[in-house]
Amino acid sequence: MLILIYSLIYLVVSIAYKNISFIERHRVIGIQSTKSKYFIIAILSALIIWGSALLMQKFLININAIEEARDWYLINQNHLPATFVTTVVLAPIVEEMLFRGIFLQTMRRYLSPFLSIFIVSLVFSVVHFSLSNAIPLFVASVVYCIITIKSQSIIPSIIAHIFNNFLTFAYFLRLV
Repeated sequence: MLILIYSLIYLVVSIAYKNISFIERHRVIGIQSTKSKYFIIAILSALIIWGSALLMQKFLININAIEEARDWYLINQNHLPATFVTTVVLAPIVEEMLFRGIFLQTMRRYLSPFLSIFIVSLVFSVVHFSLSNAIPLFVASVVYCIITIKSQSIIPSIIAHIFNNFLTFAYFLRLV
């Protein structure tokens, strides 16, 4: 189902940018090289975000995180490789292209950086439909937005997002 949704998003984006060359399309959404320090910042940010979210769920909120992990595993146990590719690789790439590449870049043309980051992060946390993860998702999105703006590329935020989802995937497997 997620692959279908991501395919539809890619189709819509392709149609919207059909009159722009391939190279220009990538430049517009922020797929370009950047300094290596931003990749280090991205990995460290992902570790901090993931660790903070884990601590928050364990000590502050504790909203059925273990039950969510078990439910997730039971639904996906028969096709873990496909789930891994979808959640750890495809989702971060598509979400970063959409949220930080298109939405953030477009909003920054019309709104202040602060308001652009706030709106993108709010929408990002809401579309994940997870009450127990709303705050960590919002914070992660803010960090990904800042990394994207500072590096002038979405590639470091894609790396951070992939790393964060990998840690979450590995943690869920450990819980069940």
